[in-house]
Amino acid sequence: MNFENKSFRNNTEHNFMQCVESGKKLILFGAGAEMKKAMELLIEPYSLKAAYVADNDFRKWYSRYCGIEIKEPACLEKENAEEIVVLITSMYPYRIEKQLNRMGIKYYYSSLLFIEEHIGKQQFIVMF
Repeated sequence: MNFENKSFRNNTEHNFMQCVESGKKLILFGAGAEMKKAMELLIEPYSLKAAYVADNDFRKWYSRYCGIEIKEPACLEKENAEEIVVLITSMYPYRIEKQLNRMGIKYYYSSLLFIEEHIGKQQFIVMF
């Protein structure tokens, strides 16, 4: 099965879980309120382990959030793109998608675009 995600066309929780279960290293992108929500509704209930979280805010780098170390996005470029899956835990998934594409990362999902399954059909604000 191809887990590659171009413009979130494969962005479902099912596809994300299959990608993680295939043995790819899980990395989160975005250390804020959306990450906390994803931790509570997705990461912890499924006992997933994130290696670290990348964030664009340099003031957060090398601290911890929800018990996970925050690193600069450049760390993603040191990873083998075939062996990682990035869960975007930010309200700016389309901006981060552009960043990930520039880095050559193919396996990424946005928690915002499928987490509503857990909390009902509420209106979400997704920034472009």
